[in-house]
Amino acid sequence: MATLIVVGGRDAAVRAAHAAGHHVVLVSDRKPLRRHKEQLAGFVELDFATDDSRAWSPQFRELERLVAGAGRSIDGVLAATERAVLPAAHLRKALALPGNSPECAVLCRNKLAMKESIRGAKLPCADFAPITKRTTAVSLIARLGLPMVIKPADSSGARGVTLAKRQRDVERHLTPGTIAESFVHGLEMSVESFVSEGEVVFTNVTEYLLPLWANVVPATLSPDTLATILDLNRAVIATLALRRGMTHMELFVTADGPVFSEIAARPPGGYLMELLQRSYGFDPWQTAIDVELGKPVQLPPHARRYSGMWLLHPGSGTVRRVSGLRSCHGLRGITEVSCRVAPGDTLRHRAGSGESAAYFLAEGDTRGEVVKALEKARRTLMIELEP
Repeated sequence: MATLIVVGGRDAAVRAAHAAGHHVVLVSDRKPLRRHKEQLAGFVELDFATDDSRAWSPQFRELERLVAGAGRSIDGVLAATERAVLPAAHLRKALALPGNSPECAVLCRNKLAMKESIRGAKLPCADFAPITKRTTAVSLIARLGLPMVIKPADSSGARGVTLAKRQRDVERHLTPGTIAESFVHGLEMSVESFVSEGEVVFTNVTEYLLPLWANVVPATLSPDTLATILDLNRAVIATLALRRGMTHMELFVTADGPVFSEIAARPPGGYLMELLQRSYGFDPWQTAIDVELGKPVQLPPHARRYSGMWLLHPGSGTVRRVSGLRSCHGLRGITEVSCRVAPGDTLRHRAGSGESAAYFLAEGDTRGEVVKALEKARRTLMIELEP
């Protein structure tokens, strides 16, 4: 039985660690839900808004006292969310624990530093430029062309991302500290990996059936395309000196081969953890914990079936009607349906891919079965807003 520090408020991580019998201490910028408090051996509140590790020192010492007071030592630190990656790395360093370093965490959190490292390693990556006070729309367009992508340097889940198609779009989003990238024409996908002592011990390629909305696991690829994607994934992980844990790399498959987009050093969102479990038959949360604790893992080399998910969000407004929910439950291939809204509820604009009003999951022996089930459910479940 180990003592695991979970950094970041991800309920699934806490549940998995508690179910495995570990002593779990949560470090988060928000208090745990009441229903999860009995699963915790302790809680320390930490401000994730800063990137100055000195500001975290009092909380780190409080954490050590809390664990030592229970007669235990800390065995591992798991970063469960994007904002937790950097504080988790500094906590590992303070505790002299193995795992991803603060330097690695910076590269995985700051997209500008990340892409500079990838370009320095001569790996395929879209051209990019930082936006400063002196940057002009004309200079960006001359370098990157149109359309271009403008995004915060430290966001996740497509939050704050803009596709600028015209010069006036670029001018409206010239915010210092953001980053602009050339638009890549290709199929968007992701690679989920487990890394142990710098070695990639598991990979899955996810097909973005409809980017930000629908995914299928695993992607159906030719052997040559799969090999080039996995080669790029290993090269990126080595370049950024990722040593331990789970990674989620996004890329584009183009006519000239795969092109790197970005990588995260934490478990993915968007129900991908659920899809991995359904397709491969192992618990990815438990595996993420075991890898972080330095335990050996045995993982299947191939998926046993296909799975997929589709997120629904009708936009901002007041929900007028929800229809087709019961019918979705009876659709062939649909294994889970969830709707979080009811008539009268108010929805805000969708800020990122992690936000949805409803979702459904599908499973099947072929990609075609899963896609057919997802598309049929998408036509069946309707969320209407007041005009």
